[in-house]
Amino acid sequence: MGVCVKQCPAPNFDDLLKVNKVVAYGGTLKYPVFYKSRPVFRRCVPIINEPNSTTDDIKDVVQQFEKQLAFGRFVGRGVDELAAAKVVLILSVLISLVTTFVFVALLRWITAPVVWTLLLAILAVLVVSGFLAYDFSLDLAASPNVDDQQYSDPFLVLAIVVWVIAGIYLLLVVFLLGRIRIAIEIIEMSSKVMAAVRTLPLVPVVSYFVIVIVAVWCLVVTMYLKTASELNATRLTGPLVNGSIEFPEAVVGQNISDVANGVSEVTSVMTTEFVNFTTVFLQNDRAKEYLMLYNLFGFLWCVAFVKAFSFMVIAFVAVFWYFSAPGDNKSVGFAAVPRAVWYVFRYHLGTIAFGSLLIAIIQFIRFLLSQVQKKLQQQVDNPAGQLLKWVLACIQCCLACWERVIKFINRNAYIICCITGKNFCRSVWLALDLIFGHLATMAATNFIADAVFLFCIVFLTVLNTGIAYVLMTRTSLTPDVDVVVLPLLFVGFISYTIASLFMHLFDSVQDTLLLSYCYDKTENNGADKPYFMTTALQSIDGKYNKRSTVVPVASSDTDPKDE
Repeated sequence: MGVCVKQCPAPNFDDLLKVNKVVAYGGTLKYPVFYKSRPVFRRCVPIINEPNSTTDDIKDVVQQFEKQLAFGRFVGRGVDELAAAKVVLILSVLISLVTTFVFVALLRWITAPVVWTLLLAILAVLVVSGFLAYDFSLDLAASPNVDDQQYSDPFLVLAIVVWVIAGIYLLLVVFLLGRIRIAIEIIEMSSKVMAAVRTLPLVPVVSYFVIVIVAVWCLVVTMYLKTASELNATRLTGPLVNGSIEFPEAVVGQNISDVANGVSEVTSVMTTEFVNFTTVFLQNDRAKEYLMLYNLFGFLWCVAFVKAFSFMVIAFVAVFWYFSAPGDNKSVGFAAVPRAVWYVFRYHLGTIAFGSLLIAIIQFIRFLLSQVQKKLQQQVDNPAGQLLKWVLACIQCCLACWERVIKFINRNAYIICCITGKNFCRSVWLALDLIFGHLATMAATNFIADAVFLFCIVFLTVLNTGIAYVLMTRTSLTPDVDVVVLPLLFVGFISYTIASLFMHLFDSVQDTLLLSYCYDKTENNGADKPYFMTTALQSIDGKYNKRSTVVPVASSDTDPKDE
């Protein structure tokens, strides 16, 4: 047992069995002390750095405890550094938001230079890599060492392969030149949408907040199920007697587990299908496991539903902008985000519920397979178990690929729902028809957009982390910060998160505008059905409107009712 003392006791090394007097709160206690100690976190911890300080049988335990204390001191120091740098951290968050907003707004003017610079940089890296490999192969061939000469040919082959890849890449760039110009214009249009609707970044933020609430709720339910006692049908529903449940009047309002104690006066309650099902279900030994799986499936479905809802709101806003007017005079109108939320609530809840259900089913099956795989890890020497693990791994891989395919189809189907107001199945068919009809354009645009988004994320993260470093080392805002590594890592993480959030939103807008462009190009003819694409896209495609007076599309003025 432990006692509270005013100071840590010291031993008598001349006679360890001699009783020392220890001053304790509330009295004086006497007991032998065998080692020196020092106060650490209000505990007397043995000292192992001094001779004769600790017996050998407890040194290992003390050393482990010292390691834990060292880690605790490291974490505590990191927390202290973050607390000392709180002013810079708050400023860094604000600076990250401002720089990201400004950079997204500037993309309408700097997209073309960034894209062409990235494309030329990739070509330069391939060409230079080939020259380096070729030069290295020549050096190896000229080496007097025979062992070095045998590696000359592999590096020569590597140089040739890299140059061939560079040539193919150059041909692809030339062949896809028109599609690259379309991709640049789509990205610039996405920047205009982001600048026109400044409340659009709130949509993913609110959706993530809702997901956190759902996660906390499901976690609480899981904790209740984990800590619940064994479920008993008799306690919950009473004993079944001749097709009815018998409840003694003497125990009405009390614990129903006392029903079957032989009380004579009873009240008859007729059974229902629900009571019968509950009785049979709770008599199952694995009822708690089934309830936990049910809770997990509900969590997966809710998360997929919230993500689909958020994406569809963003897609509606982009559709409002694109189809507001032909040419360059576009606007989203008043209260675009609330109007998009209303359209999704009013007309497309069933659409996103069905699409998210497909995702949840696949994820749930993958979870069940992962649990089976964990149990099969113990069967190392069993050939049948090894074969089954290999089969399950293949199924898991196929399901992961299928999940990505379903997510891709769902995103494009939601966009078509926003454009046409059709139901989910018809939107899937139309989306696939547009994708396969404009495969090269969509592939080039998505590749370039992903490259630009990755560049933006890296650039913004490095920029904001560099600004934080200057604030910490060149100003007097953080006088108590000795090591800036952990605060800088925190700033980098926050900057990366904010930039990723904006780029994810930007990607959703870009996907919507790209499919809207493909739909506009396919369904309209420039005469009685005018093109809504910008003048830059019209000049790239060589498709122009044949009349100047047109009526804006109905999707931005009327309700896109679900069929």
